[in-house]
Amino acid sequence: MICPNCGFDNPQGCRFCISCGTLLPDIATKKVVITDDAGHKAVINVPVTDDPAPKQTVGEKLDRLSGLLSSHRLFAAAGAAVIVLILCIAGLIGIFSGGSGYDARKHSIRIITADGKNYFIYDDAQATLIDLEGSIGRGKTSMDGGTMAFITSEGTLAVIHDNKLTTVDEDVTNLIVSIDGSGVAYSTSVRGVQTLWLYDVKKDAKIAVTKNLSDSNFVIAPDGNSVCYYSTDLSQQSLMYFDGKHSKLITEDDVHLIAISTGGKYIYAIGYSLEDNDTTISITPQNSILYCYNASGKRTEIGSCANERIHLNKDHTQALYLSRGKNGYNTYFSKNGKEGQLFFEGAVSPLLPNNTAYYYKTWHITCPIEDFRHKVYRSLDRGTYKVSYIGNNHSHTTLLTEGLELLTLSNDGQTLYYITQDRQLKTLRIRDRENADEKAILLAEDVQTYQVTSDGNYIYYISDDALYCANAKSGKQKKTIAKEGVFIETYMNNSDVLYYIVGSTVYASKNGSKGILVLSEVSGASQTMTGIVYFHAKDGIYATSRQKNPHVILSPIPTKIYGLFY
Repeated sequence: MICPNCGFDNPQGCRFCISCGTLLPDIATKKVVITDDAGHKAVINVPVTDDPAPKQTVGEKLDRLSGLLSSHRLFAAAGAAVIVLILCIAGLIGIFSGGSGYDARKHSIRIITADGKNYFIYDDAQATLIDLEGSIGRGKTSMDGGTMAFITSEGTLAVIHDNKLTTVDEDVTNLIVSIDGSGVAYSTSVRGVQTLWLYDVKKDAKIAVTKNLSDSNFVIAPDGNSVCYYSTDLSQQSLMYFDGKHSKLITEDDVHLIAISTGGKYIYAIGYSLEDNDTTISITPQNSILYCYNASGKRTEIGSCANERIHLNKDHTQALYLSRGKNGYNTYFSKNGKEGQLFFEGAVSPLLPNNTAYYYKTWHITCPIEDFRHKVYRSLDRGTYKVSYIGNNHSHTTLLTEGLELLTLSNDGQTLYYITQDRQLKTLRIRDRENADEKAILLAEDVQTYQVTSDGNYIYYISDDALYCANAKSGKQKKTIAKEGVFIETYMNNSDVLYYIVGSTVYASKNGSKGILVLSEVSGASQTMTGIVYFHAKDGIYATSRQKNPHVILSPIPTKIYGLFY
């Protein structure tokens, strides 16, 4: 998905731009390179076409897809014992090596508006009517995607959890959801009284934190049991910490609250060192300071912070931030609230698998990572993207590749797949990082886009307006899946079935098998980070996932629908 603000090509399924944080539109598009008369190249987004296709019954199409999937069951059953043994060994290896450290999203919740009515879709279940007055904006979700909270235009707060909607409160002005989805902090405004509340999602119970809330900027701990906020309880605005039962003063410093860890052990905030330049006082990236407070109010100066875009690991014990130096921005690392240490000479951000992206308060990005070290990072240098591996010793950095058009990291974080500027599709195992140039494997040339199965065995790619499948490790065993139509859109569900659209017809392929037609007259499609694919067909909205073949989740088809495809 191309960001409309900065032009960055985000992985499919992202709701916010990884580069600049801008909210991304829900539009099914593909990236196409065009060349003008002078030979200049540009990349544009082209929407899915809706050319007519032969009509077939849904039953016939699903039966054929079921046959496609069942053809692999015999092999799976025969190798079940072997797979169990392999998983056990892999689990032991993960225990002793620390594993990949990534937490993948488990659920997906979509809010849609169809013919003036609001619905929510939990994973691939039937669309559920939201019987509330007013329009609904985008909600805020937990890291695993299983909890969403939203506010209607009438000020009603509702929470969706485990495919159930609960109305929580009225006159709500702001909210934030905990990382684990167990808690929601929100504010209400009634007759001029600003109240902060803490809501327990599982118990369906709320508690008033303070009736003297002075700022809409408040944060909730990852476990949902505590919050930090600004209050006028005392003589002036104060930063307070609520542990679930009592509030205590943290500081009266003039700081901007960023995040809080579980138990209030680390409270991150940005302050400003003001310099009087004759008659004006200016705030610049050079005088912004990142602080860490504990629940007792003790303050540690982590370091100079160039902006508020801070990467936090999932339990908020580690932070990556940018600091402005004489020669540009550098990245610094802080652990357990201590003073920051140089992490990378330049500005870098973690490269995450497509199914792990998570954003906390939009600009303050919380990564689903246990530890930032021993990871892959992306940087932008003079318009060229570079990918590097940063080890435990922060000074030890290995350049993996540069000059990229499209880049993804495997779900286990161990393999890179990327398209170079000259349109070569390559793969590189992270363990081969010391000889990356020599050990990177060329899979195909003149490639526009690609999709890799979750097990890393097969890679589908589009080249010369045709769809191919090959061995994802070597590029061999190449098969032609489709060779028709100028625009081919691809979507892969969480059981590694690739759905591709030619014109307005949807086909399905599994492990490089010949495509089987499953849906016709499709005008749009979208995909979640959890591998659920939605189709906007003539007779209804379809969904497909690991558990089910394409099935109707909303019918009859509405004349106007927003929030899922457009």
